[in-house]
Amino acid sequence: MSSHTTPSPSTMHHLARRGSRLGLDALKRGARVADGPSLHRRRGASDRSLGRRASSRATGAVAGPPPAGAPSPRGLAANAAAARATTSDASAVTSKLRSGLDYEIAKGCPNSPGRAFVDFEHFLCEHLARLAQQSDALSPQLCGALSAIHAEAATYGRMDGRARDALLRRLGSALVHAERAGELSTTTTIVPPPTATATATPAPAPWRPPRASTPPPAADVARTQRADSAAQRRAREQPTSGVYKSKWGASSSSAEAESDAKNADANAAVSPLTSRLEEARAKRAAPLSPLSPPPPVAAATMEVPIVIVFDLETTGLAKLKDRIIEIAAYDLNDKTHAPMSTLVNPGRTYLTGQITRLTGITNAMVSNPGVPSFVRAAELLEEFVDEARRRGGGASVILAAHNARQFDAGFLKAEYDRIQREFPDDWRFVDTLPIARKLVPKTEVFGSHKMEALATRYDVKPVDGETAHRAGADARVLGEIVEAMLGVSFDATAGTSVSGVDGGGELGAAARMLASHSFSLGDTGKNNLRRKSSEAAAAAAAAAAKAHVAWPSTNNMVGTSPIATADGSDVARASAVAQELDELEAHVDGGDDDDAFESKKPPAMAAAKDDAARARPARKPFWLAADPITGFVPETMEFARMVEAGEAASNAPRTDGVSSVSDDGAAIDRELAAHHARLRQDHAAWEGIPIDELKNHGASTQMVNVLKKAGVTTVQQVLRCYPRKYQEYARWRGDMELGTSVLVQGTVVSYLKGNAGGRWGGYKQPATLAIETEDGVGGVATFEAPLWAYVPQESERMLVPGAYACVRGVFSGKNAKQYLTLDSPSLAMDVPPHATVEVYSKYPKKHDLEPLKWREIQKAAVAALRANLPADPLTVALGVESTVLPELKLVSHLEAMTHIHRGESVEMVAAARERIAFEELLELQTELLLKRVEAQKSGGEGLSIVSTRLCDELRSVLDFSLTGGQEQAMEEILHDMAGTSPMLRMLQGDVGCGKTVVAALAILAAVGNGHQGAFMAPTEVLATQHERTFAEIFSRLAKPPKIVLLTGSTPKRARDAALADIESGAADIVIGTHALVHDAVKFKSLGLAVVDEQHKFGVDQRAMLLQKGPVVGHLFEDAKPAKPAKPAKPMDADAEDRSLWEEVGGVDDSGEEKEKKKKTGKKSAAAAAAPEPERSKDGIVEWRQMPHMLTMTATPIPRTLAMCEHGEMAISCIDEKPAGRLPIFTKILMSKDHHIAYDKYMVDAVKSGSQCYIILPLVEESKAERMERFKSAEEEHKRLVEKYPEVTFGILHGKQSSDEKATALKDFKDGKTQVLVATTVIEVGVDVPNASLIIIEDADRFGVAQLHQMRGRVGRGKTASSCFLLLGDEAGYPAQQRMKVLEQSNNGFKVAESDLRNRGPGDLTGTRQSGHKDTLCLARVETDLALVEAARRAAAETIARANVRGESLPAPLAVRIMDRPPALDLNA
Repeated sequence: MSSHTTPSPSTMHHLARRGSRLGLDALKRGARVADGPSLHRRRGASDRSLGRRASSRATGAVAGPPPAGAPSPRGLAANAAAARATTSDASAVTSKLRSGLDYEIAKGCPNSPGRAFVDFEHFLCEHLARLAQQSDALSPQLCGALSAIHAEAATYGRMDGRARDALLRRLGSALVHAERAGELSTTTTIVPPPTATATATPAPAPWRPPRASTPPPAADVARTQRADSAAQRRAREQPTSGVYKSKWGASSSSAEAESDAKNADANAAVSPLTSRLEEARAKRAAPLSPLSPPPPVAAATMEVPIVIVFDLETTGLAKLKDRIIEIAAYDLNDKTHAPMSTLVNPGRTYLTGQITRLTGITNAMVSNPGVPSFVRAAELLEEFVDEARRRGGGASVILAAHNARQFDAGFLKAEYDRIQREFPDDWRFVDTLPIARKLVPKTEVFGSHKMEALATRYDVKPVDGETAHRAGADARVLGEIVEAMLGVSFDATAGTSVSGVDGGGELGAAARMLASHSFSLGDTGKNNLRRKSSEAAAAAAAAAAKAHVAWPSTNNMVGTSPIATADGSDVARASAVAQELDELEAHVDGGDDDDAFESKKPPAMAAAKDDAARARPARKPFWLAADPITGFVPETMEFARMVEAGEAASNAPRTDGVSSVSDDGAAIDRELAAHHARLRQDHAAWEGIPIDELKNHGASTQMVNVLKKAGVTTVQQVLRCYPRKYQEYARWRGDMELGTSVLVQGTVVSYLKGNAGGRWGGYKQPATLAIETEDGVGGVATFEAPLWAYVPQESERMLVPGAYACVRGVFSGKNAKQYLTLDSPSLAMDVPPHATVEVYSKYPKKHDLEPLKWREIQKAAVAALRANLPADPLTVALGVESTVLPELKLVSHLEAMTHIHRGESVEMVAAARERIAFEELLELQTELLLKRVEAQKSGGEGLSIVSTRLCDELRSVLDFSLTGGQEQAMEEILHDMAGTSPMLRMLQGDVGCGKTVVAALAILAAVGNGHQGAFMAPTEVLATQHERTFAEIFSRLAKPPKIVLLTGSTPKRARDAALADIESGAADIVIGTHALVHDAVKFKSLGLAVVDEQHKFGVDQRAMLLQKGPVVGHLFEDAKPAKPAKPAKPMDADAEDRSLWEEVGGVDDSGEEKEKKKKTGKKSAAAAAAPEPERSKDGIVEWRQMPHMLTMTATPIPRTLAMCEHGEMAISCIDEKPAGRLPIFTKILMSKDHHIAYDKYMVDAVKSGSQCYIILPLVEESKAERMERFKSAEEEHKRLVEKYPEVTFGILHGKQSSDEKATALKDFKDGKTQVLVATTVIEVGVDVPNASLIIIEDADRFGVAQLHQMRGRVGRGKTASSCFLLLGDEAGYPAQQRMKVLEQSNNGFKVAESDLRNRGPGDLTGTRQSGHKDTLCLARVETDLALVEAARRAAAETIARANVRGESLPAPLAVRIMDRPPALDLNA
């Protein structure tokens, strides 16, 4: 294509009008004739507004105050010709250049078009070239800096926004430093006008913003967009010769060159803009003189940033719950810049005593009317940063804080999000904590790199008037510590150019250290124009196709023991999960219909309500909440500070010597607190109470011996035999209906003893009791109750006429004697006369003990517990400092055990169940988190990954933005990777939510910090697909990381080369299958291991991958002989992968038809993850550091189940899908309607060019009786081929070889196969965007989660997709109801939560790998969401607090978890 094109007639007309307008303006100015009033006012207003924008932005954009004699920003609107006739010296060029820089940065560096210049690149290169001609007035250092900048400016249009911003700030810094050093003259010279014999070189025109009515040339619109990949940027680079060529490439023939020349001549007359563009590009390509151009190694240089140290004080550690109460900032580059410090009003958030003790900030201080809110505090902080940038000559700014990655920066970002204020995307942060760990040995800071220890090490002391642990004092102290650690002073160093590789002295080393530990929190590519346009189109399409979601209603049971009320109904305590789901659905669907009310409202009121609704942040589902263990396991530095401050305050002497104040303001008995502290470490006090203690509280020796025979040894075991059922009885009243469970309380009229029957006693006759009672309305009634059960003699002695008696039963009417009667009556002599209700507990018959005997035993057990319990175990274990107990308001342990067996009311039974369920969950979570801590500490100190340099580079060129769920997951992952403990996190997300991109960015962060990343997939097909995806994503980087694919089918030569690259570190990212766990795979420095579809792997397989971290030392160990290698045999790639795993002693957990494993004897993921030393023959072994671990699953797991089944892992969730994903229409079809799916939808999809899946449960027909009704893939494939000859069918199942499966998938992806008949082998990993229909036969054969996974194979393109679930007549009504949720929702988390509510926890995650749930008696995973989260947080806080104190686990928990005997299920 030619480099010159003939403009359209409309373009020529526009240019002609513009030229005539410019000519008329010039004539008017020469004759001093004013424009028309309206035109003059409009232009003047425009000039004034532009001047205001430029002058206001100059304080925070690039340069400092303009030099004396510099023209006003109003000069930006001056005519180019007039400017060239007045000034030409270096000072004038510099002033115009700085004005242009301010304007471009204020606009976001879009390569703006102008009036006198086609784009900003043209303006920049022309002014730099003009400045080079004044080299005699410049120093050699400035000449070199400008030469380097000029070389980079030639590619300004092809840079991304961040690179443009950095280049302009470097230029601004160089100019400001030169002016301050007096290197630029301030004299002006008048250039004579050009004559006929001599042509003067015109001075560069000042930068002018474009006119509103003049759009930029169409050919240059693309230049304002960000580049998308390194390869495309290299392809679009212009040649360096002086001849400009077309951006589409060089001409391929001389004829085309001649045509280009002719077109150029023709266009020159009609398009002055095109001529200027050609001329500017020719000048830009020419070498600078007399400044010699440096070699293209600009990336090897960097500037010293402006370092601002900041600190926050908050109300707690939870970013989404707590608030900032103080902000302070300190400028290290300009000590004359007054520090910024302000208290912040946290609104309704209350400051606990713990925070007040730590910081000295009280509620009265922050609630003062003069204290600003965070909105104003954020403005003050931004103003401080802008002023520091102005003082530093426009250099880049970096904000430093101690533990910034895990606390300060994230907290600041969370507050910005809360007030819905845009977070400054040019802010970069640096975490000084990993810098301290790297530079300061632990021995010099007593094993801790806390700021207090560092201050002692470098002798940094607070100045007079400063308060310790206040933000202002901490910021100043940290600033001095940073300079002391790095060995430099940053005063007046901002903008100094240093080497980006090595050299540069201490200042260069300090700048590189800061850069290597810097990170960003925003999206570096959010201003990408191409991304914005694509996202807008996708959002519009998604909004048009938004589907309505409905939810079924379900009933819930309380605990394992239902409670029946007196009227016969069951008590259904609304679970937190059920309420959350129902409320969320109402919120999504809009709640009640209030259109009638809205129609009566005035328009202004309705509009105000709509604005308020839009202003409210969107409500997040409960499954997206952050994991409660964040900040505790491992414990953060902030938590340690709060614990130490609380300990110091509690140990400090008080004048009264009696009490101190807790966090909620209540008084604490100091003696009681000391007693609890002793009990916290006294294991003997919490040992089980011997079973013989029951004899002292009313239990017979016979009953105690029966319990001993059953293996019951402690009173605690007896108490945990809970009632199987509860029945509520209410005092009888005359207005009660028949069938009501009642208590009849009154006086005995008569008692007739029954006949026990037997061989000589005749038939058995019941005892008869007549009771007279009041009917509650002023009358008297008589009940006659037959008592069939045995009546003890002591009770019979009490049943005399006139004595009090009570009978329970079901009100049934009158008998023949006209007495009121009861069904199933029984004596209730232990019910007091004043009682209005009784909750009767029913026990099973166990170990030769009747249910009534169990009531007697439990009464004695409660009495024994009351006599021997030293204190409440939770109060002692969690401590008064815990925030969990006050929030839950649980009853005491003794009350819980009393009411769970002898409840006074339904409410008391429910409260007792809640307390005991919390205890069970607390023990479970403590056990899981202890294994997590053990695994994290087994490999020593972890790898600290802080820098996000490569992540920022990649995100700046991506065509899409991360969703909110991806952003949150990414922040949680980077938060964990920045710590010293290895990350153990599970990322679960819906199908197509973008987990792969998050994993890619996490791996890229590890690579950017000098480590390697590993990605293990369950199958070769999936591994190969991920390798292609990663290569495509990373190709956008300027220097993509090297990716190596390693599977069972990798050829030997390629495998050997890959292994060598992995061991040497040449391979940055390794993607593979089971082959990654083989002994031959040795990583140089594995920083992050990602396991996809984690449920497809065994615990030991994941642990083997974690044992390949970097070597941190050597140990002496006895040699262990290697296992003999197994003989090779022909197999496909996936089978070879599994065989490689078997060679190292593993057991494969993957496969289409996995067998259920035994539920005992399995190690948890964290316990098996502890790295073990690799043995060698000489007895010296390598000790490897444990890398970070991220497991992923595309099968959403309900939140409570995930916390119990995978509690040793932190949980992250993504439920949002990228913009543009359309919902999948889902329909259940019974047998009579099956033909609709095939004859209509399948045929129509194929005709329209789409593709289709047909899924079947079996590969071949089964002869098993229970499997006969299910269809097979092979038989159905034959039937469909015969019935639909016009359709091309393919087949895919697990019994095919690797090559056959690969061929079938390739044919389907390439479109050769229109319909693919398959089994569940396509459940994960298959991505064909053209597929828009999936038909699942015998859908009742699959689980709901599996059906959702298979449904996710469609809906990946731009076409609306459908899913049909075909059921046979044999499928019952429950199967239809179970799958209804798929018709109603496309959200996998809603599907999983609903399925959990409908059928209980079961075995939703496949093969059980632990028996934790066997210890749960009253806790219900499917309903106790709030209790599970609270128990998890309490367990994490307790473990963290014990670690800070240097203590072991509190004795009450340790006894229950570590020393307790195996749990006995007495309810089975």
